[in-house]
Amino acid sequence: MLARDTLGIKPLYLARFAKSGTRVGRLAFASELSALLASGLLGTPHLDPQAVACGVWNGFVVGTGGTEVKGVETALAGHLSAFDGAAGMWSGRILAHPRPSPGSNPPPQGEDDWT
Repeated sequence: MLARDTLGIKPLYLARFAKSGTRVGRLAFASELSALLASGLLGTPHLDPQAVACGVWNGFVVGTGGTEVKGVETALAGHLSAFDGAAGMWSGRILAHPRPSPGSNPPPQGEDDWT
């Protein structure tokens, strides 16, 4: 099981691949893309030209979970994910977002609350 913080401040990079010569699934993950690539588990990395262009143009890759490297994705903010390597199944759900504690100041609702 893997979980990413609800605000999405820290990235979580994921790569799913099959064990050499089998259909058994494997999962590699890291908080930095460079660490995931340096592990050597993914073999030779291949860039996704469209994602690279998007990253250069926008400063980030647009879309849900894409990266500049093919086969590597990011977990979405506030998601809990489970991976079953034997079945190659991936499932996930959204974690509950933090709620204000009782007695804390409620967020401003109207124009008068901001003054």
